[in-house]
This record gives sequence, structure tokens and C-alpha cells, in this order.
Amino acid sequence: MLFLDACKSNVKVDPIENINKGSISILCDKDFESLMLQHKEVYEHLYPESNINFEFLSDGEIMSKLAQRQGQCAVIGRRLSDQERLMFQSIDTIIPREHLPAKDALVFIVGKSNNRFGTENWSTFFQELTINKSLKIAFPHRQSGLVKSFSFIDSLSANNSFFGLDSLMAVVDYVNKNENTIGAISYASIADSDRASTKELLKKVKVIKFSIADSSDKSVMVTASEQDIATGQYPLIRPINYILLNPSERIGMGFVNYLMRNTGAKVFLKAGVIPSVMPERDFIVNTTGIEIKKD
Repeated sequence: MLFLDACKSNVKVDPIENINKGSISILCDKDFESLMLQHKEVYEHLYPESNINFEFLSDGEIMSKLAQRQGQCAVIGRRLSDQERLMFQSIDTIIPREHLPAKDALVFIVGKSNNRFGTENWSTFFQELTINKSLKIAFPHRQSGLVKSFSFIDSLSANNSFFGLDSLMAVVDYVNKNENTIGAISYASIADSDRASTKELLKKVKVIKFSIADSSDKSVMVTASEQDIATGQYPLIRPINYILLNPSERIGMGFVNYLMRNTGAKVFLKAGVIPSVMPERDFIVNTTGIEIKKD
């Protein structure tokens, strides 16, 4: 199949033994910069003949570069639309391959001293966003992929002021100075609670929690956390999507194989992000020399 694809698109296919060798550039959503740099470090350690180069861009910039074939691989925070799939396929007949190695989420934050928002009923919160024209929503980047990841945001844009800033910390500073502004950020950017920078950031903001009805119609409180994302209770989950447009670049396939398997899943977990498939755990029980005494 790869041979036929190569013939149709007139590209040279690398030998299969090069799957973890060589250099490749990957376009990546800015929201996943810290996360994917951890994967780069682990992958290049496992495969010394590999070199992964990330270019961190907005969602809009990534789509533009893919359309111009200035990139063959990308990591974004959503599935491709039907229109995007057809557009990419029409360029060189190659069907884009999508791989979903992990889950991210949309997180709403406000300033630490903001008493207006705390634990909100999700339906009521959504209604206020729709009705209250004085509320502003700040994203950490212009052309943020978070806007395209959640269809409900499109229904709010006519009434609310949406704008992108220059960084995550710019959003933190802005919401602390403006009580009528809610920050909209990626969970992946704050998931690694062991990082000193994440600890400092979370001291400056409040993460909005939501009460929702569970399967028994009982009200439960959920937040953007490993548990609530893993169980699917948190209402604002999105996929981390690895897009591969050129299967001839074997190392592009090698990197996604790593992301989808045990080692990659463990790196996602270490960073506080939920992998699509939980890694296996090995338990070694050594009973040699164990003495059992009765009381």
C-alpha cells in the first residue's frame, strides 16, 4: 500500500529500517510546547540516530503550512474537519492520517481575588457566557486551536469579546487585572504539577470548577484533572492529534508509533496528561527468602 501511495504521489519511500532514524520537522500547536519537548528528549535518547525538530505555531499557521506543503507532520488539539481532509487529499492524493495519542482539555481561569466565579453549574455558566456581553474571554495565542476545538465557542463569538494575547503568562496577568475577563487555556499547559513554573502560575489564578449531572442525575463537581478527564466527566475534553501527511518519511511514522505505545504513554502520564491507552504495569513478586511467622 505504501508503494502504491508513493507511485501516485511520486515520492521516494525510505526503507522500513529507517523508521527511527534521520531528521524530521514537526509543526506543533503552541499549547503543547512543554509536553512535546519532553517527548523529543525521550525519543532521541531511545533512538540516538533520530532528530525531531518542532516548530511551535498557532493552529491557523499550522493549517496554512500544511496546505502549502511546508510541513508533512503536525500536532494539533482537534480532529481535522471534513473540508480540511478533502483539501489535503486534493493536493497530492495522500489521505491524511490522524492519530490520537492523548487527551487535552479546555480550562477556564480567573484572577485569584475574583469572587465572581468559582464553582459553576455548567449550563448556567454557558448561558451567562451567551447572554452577558460584558464578559471577555482571553486566549494565550492568536488563532488559538481552542477556538476551533469546541463548537460552542462559535456560538458565543457574536456576543463576547474574544482576543488572543502573547503567552500563557499574559493571560494570567490580564485576568488578575480585569475581573470581567475569563482566561481560556489548554490543560496540557498546566498539567505538570511538579514543574516549578506551573506551581507559581496556579498560585496566581483560580481554575473554574463545574457542577454537572452524572449518569444518575446527581449533581457532581468536576474540574480539569487527570481523574475527571480520564473518566470523561469533564465537559471540555479535546484530543491531541498527530497528523501525518507523508508516509514516506519513516521517522514520522516511528515517532507516532512511540507516542501511541507504552513508553510514550508513560511520558504523557508523567506530564499529567491522559494517554488514549493506559500503559501496562509490570509487577515482579520475589518470594525467595520470605519467612512467614505466625503470631
